[in-house]
Amino acid sequence: MMAYFQDLSEKYSPNSLWAKYSYLKATFLINENIDISIFKQLIAFLKQKSKGYSPKKSQVLTVEQVILVMGVFGALRKIEMVQLTIENVIDKGSVILVQIPKTKTDECKSFTIIEEEELGALQLVRKYASLRPPGLAEKKHNPLGKIR
Repeated sequence: MMAYFQDLSEKYSPNSLWAKYSYLKATFLINENIDISIFKQLIAFLKQKSKGYSPKKSQVLTVEQVILVMGVFGALRKIEMVQLTIENVIDKGSVILVQIPKTKTDECKSFTIIEEEELGALQLVRKYASLRPPGLAEKKHNPLGKIR
């Protein structure tokens, strides 16, 4: 186990090492009835690798910032925000068109996000979309993963 984790430590951050340890611990306990938490040297190694480690802060906008933009421009209900997908957001260049296919009143609704100096909403939404990790755009439950 030590050799395995030493090899992994060259490729992964301490957070990832702990996640792999946790996964292996559960897997060994379930499948082989072996508790790897008794390997004190391994735990000491993981703690040593974590010492002084500071995780990188993700550069994504907060949920509150995105909700503010959508709420202000679209006057969306909570359920409409939850159901919003990337297919509902279309970047037209000078504006972003947001289409809400199902509303409480069973009517389609749409709104545009324009650039306003005070709020900077258009820039904010584009920044949010550009900072999303690749691959998340394809997931329907991840609104604004990538604007088409």
